[in-house]
Amino acid sequence: MIAMLNETKNALEGFEEVWSRVSGGAGDAPDESALLRGFITNAERASELYCLLARRMSGCADALRRLAMEERRTRRCMEGELFLLSGDSFCPAPACPVVHGCLSALRRAYIDELDSARAYREAAKATECPQRQTLYLRTARVEQCHAECLRALVMRSI
Repeated sequence: MIAMLNETKNALEGFEEVWSRVSGGAGDAPDESALLRGFITNAERASELYCLLARRMSGCADALRRLAMEERRTRRCMEGELFLLSGDSFCPAPACPVVHGCLSALRRAYIDELDSARAYREAAKATECPQRQTLYLRTARVEQCHAECLRALVMRSI
């Protein structure tokens, strides 16, 4: 019995280190992987919201469909970077946005786009990969443009 316990103990001694490598816990890659997963999820949620709003707000539908398309493009870019970084693919769980007023949803989206632009700029400063830095800065500019578009839609709708 004691021999069996010692064998089990010996087998588990390096487990934490191995698990850390397998689960992406080594180096700076996991933090950036988690960041990319968050960016992917946020882009997907924004795309879903813009599609929903386009169906409800016919006067703004073209602009909102364009925003949704650009968010899907952002998502694909981030998925590619995640795969190159970690070898993982990631698909956020589907969600249905709940909207209790289109104008309020546009306002919330405007704030979210400003927050996203800031997050991409911060990610660009933090990454050591020049390709991801370029991608993050370019995406920050896109998100800033989205915020400006949403601001114009809100002002037009009031």
